[in-house]
Amino acid sequence: MKKIVCLVYLFFFLAACSPVSSVRDGSSGQGTPPRTAKSPGISAREQETRGVPESTPVQRPEEPVSMPLPDEQDDMDDAISGVVIEVIDGDKLIFQPPDGVLLRVKLAGIDAPGLRQPYGLRARDYLVRICAKKEAWIVIETTGVNKQVVGSVRCQAVPGKEPVDAAAEQLRRGVAWVEKENPDDAGLKALEAEARSRRRGLWTDPNPVAPWDWDEK
Repeated sequence: MKKIVCLVYLFFFLAACSPVSSVRDGSSGQGTPPRTAKSPGISAREQETRGVPESTPVQRPEEPVSMPLPDEQDDMDDAISGVVIEVIDGDKLIFQPPDGVLLRVKLAGIDAPGLRQPYGLRARDYLVRICAKKEAWIVIETTGVNKQVVGSVRCQAVPGKEPVDAAAEQLRRGVAWVEKENPDDAGLKALEAEARSRRRGLWTDPNPVAPWDWDEK
């Protein structure tokens, strides 16, 4: 009889100490929620950025910076507005005013190398960047041969910025000389001297040949 009583007590003791199955198998509703499987696709963040290359510095062409020369500021009240429809070489272009009559314009105050000279094509390319197909203003100074006019020209090289003096810009870039007939223009001479000292353009050559000397060859 004592053995039976001991067995009964042992049975109840073991039952009281056993873990609750509902907690173990989650039947109480408070178990850890099942893990959500990861999608095999890429994240939204990765989708937004995938295929977009890292930004790299872009080398941009140098923008024209020359302003109209001081003595030209007042003259611009008499300027003719129009469009440059063609660049001939480093110091000549075709200008179309509102009346439609085309003008062949030589930039006053400078001489650029001819197209067959060293740096001649570069001089033309620089003037193309500044003026070709751009709005422009000219002040006619004289009328030369073959109905060519000589004048100062400003071009809207960069939209939203001040127009630049084309002759001054050519000197600054080192692709033109101050005219032999106009050696006393202090503003133009200063631009040529700066380009020469910085060895820009044709001034990288220790002995560049000026257009008036090249024509005599």
